[in-house]
Amino acid sequence: EISACLVGSEMCIRDRSNTSEGKRLYGLFCAHCHGDKGNGDGLVITVGGYPAAPPAYNTLKDRKPGSVFHTITYGKNAMGPHASQLNKDERWKVAMYVRTMQFDGDLNLEELVSENIVSK
Repeated sequence: EISACLVGSEMCIRDRSNTSEGKRLYGLFCAHCHGDKGNGDGLVITVGGYPAAPPAYNTLKDRKPGSVFHTITYGKNAMGPHASQLNKDERWKVAMYVRTMQFDGDLNLEELVSENIVSK
């Protein structure tokens, strides 16, 4: 089954409820490590005594939604995979929400269209 968010239809991207759901899921599954704003300063890091994010973490703000989706699915470095906790649609919604954080609340739809993430 191919999900609408996996295909990246423009309707899915433009539907604010998908981004809102991504924000909710981010709060449940990501913020404890990545922090509310995605700065790598969640409670697991600041209170739990785990090492802070490396300096290169800030370059992750330039990552495309597909790369974010891949990392959520398979994990990267200290972050484990989340495919068993989030289904495909949910992982795309989180990736879309992360993209809004990268662009101060905007999904930058023109860029997504130019990269064929959404249908033209």
